[in-house]
Amino acid sequence: MSTLTARRRTTRSSRRGAGDEPEQWQAIRSAAGDAVLSAGGTITHHHAVGRLHRPWFEREAPPLHLAALRAIKRELDPAGIMNPGALLA
Repeated sequence: MSTLTARRRTTRSSRRGAGDEPEQWQAIRSAAGDAVLSAGGTITHHHAVGRLHRPWFEREAPPLHLAALRAIKRELDPAGIMNPGALLA
């Protein structure tokens, strides 16, 4: 086994044992998103809004903006099969 492979396995197993990393990551992400919005910033970027940023996008976007996106989604995807639940429910 190469040194690099051994290092990767050790890193992976130690991460698995940490236990609360998903909760920590969620708390950090939530605090960062809240801080960005409260400072007048935006969580959107050049290639759209990811699933992880959806809660902040819904707080940030004006109601008319969301209504327009939902109307476009209804017209282009009446069956709701394109990326269901990703941004617009």
